Amino acid sequence: MTLPQETADLIASLLERVKSDPQHLLSAPDRIRIYRSLGPSRVQFTEEEIKEWQSRTFVWEKHPFDFLDDADVFVENPSVDENSVIDSYKTRFRAFSKADYALSWLAVLTVEHVLFIWEGWDWRSYQFYKFNDQPKREVRKIINTARKLLQNKISFKKTFDLFCEDFCTGLNIDNWVPYQVYSVYEAAYHVLGFIISYNNDDLVKHCVIYNNRYDNYDEADYSPDFVMSSVKAYTAIDPNPPGEYKLWPLKFDLEKRLEFWLWWLSEAIPQAWELAHTSENQISSVKKNGTVKF
Repeated sequence: MTLPQETADLIASLLERVKSDPQHLLSAPDRIRIYRSLGPSRVQFTEEEIKEWQSRTFVWEKHPFDFLDDADVFVENPSVDENSVIDSYKTRFRAFSKADYALSWLAVLTVEHVLFIWEGWDWRSYQFYKFNDQPKREVRKIINTARKLLQNKISFKKTFDLFCEDFCTGLNIDNWVPYQVYSVYEAAYHVLGFIISYNNDDLVKHCVIYNNRYDNYDEADYSPDFVMSSVKAYTAIDPNPPGEYKLWPLKFDLEKRLEFWLWWLSEAIPQAWELAHTSENQISSVKKNGTVKF
């Protein structure tokens, strides 16, 4: 399937801009233009819905990361009906437009591109997991689950459960691995988060917030969308020994940054658009036949 003309024109323009920029940056406003050029989202979150979800999901009993001496970090609000929450997200997922599918596939492809960084780390040196390589499989499991959901090969409930499970899995990983390795996990988590609970406009809001908060996107310890976590994973040079919680000074490989953005603009976006067309047709077909899993 041919990309929308607006998207194709943007890609051509941004390829030249990224090449000529000494820092090889692709800014949040430029990414927003790409996301919106793919088309409208059928899914809409109101500010009231977001506030309601944030206020009623979990009640923190203490600081979120003050858990070393107490395993009961938080308790679920007993007033929350988990099934109703899942049904709400599931309804939004079923309303995905082609643009929503395209962005979801773009998220998957982007993290798959940096997966080798996670899997190449020596996980047997990772003390938190008692020197076994269990975490090595975590990110691929997340991404494979995202793929299956987009292809109607797994239930929404199972995907949602994995999303919640992996939030807890990743809480302490950044203490023990290089910054670029942790960034892969962070990116993968954002993939499931985007597919399950976000939409085109939500991703735009995240980009705007991020761009307004930091002058230089390298100097952030948190990236609110999958692509920024991925580009940091691909380009970061972390001189700090694993196990020491020091993120600075980090360096970034500018040639690899250029390499990443050239791939992302010229290959990942067109491929995601093609996969979106396939997903949309698959889901439409199974809905008619009554075999949809979600």
